[in-house]
Amino acid sequence: MVSPPNSFKRAVQHYLELLKSSASTLTSILAADDNPIMDAGDKKDRKESSSAALVVAAAAAVFVLLPLLYVGAVGPLIWLNDREYLHIDDESVIARAYSPLGWAAEKCRPLQITLDGYAELWRSATPSQQLHAY
Repeated sequence: MVSPPNSFKRAVQHYLELLKSSASTLTSILAADDNPIMDAGDKKDRKESSSAALVVAAAAAVFVLLPLLYVGAVGPLIWLNDREYLHIDDESVIARAYSPLGWAAEKCRPLQITLDGYAELWRSATPSQQLHAY
């Protein structure tokens, strides 16, 4: 089995750290609203700032998670195509949806190496190599 390139591992670790920090920030903001020591004015200010922080956290999650899901879905699509659950050719909607990623990989060699390594992980167990349970 081919291991993913180090750049891919670093990118995944970076995104996971971002998600963890966003989650801990959101948790601390939400927990602060229940603080009984603050007076009504402080609570109102806190709620306004926590609402803004919640919007920022949600936007950050969308801008981090959507690209991760877009790129990450390449592997399962390869797996499904190799097992003929899907038929992906150059004219399919899926191929057109992922053409920007293919273009970016052609222009950026490190991205191409990373994506090739990731794709190989999903191709490593081809249907002919699967064990059959009898």
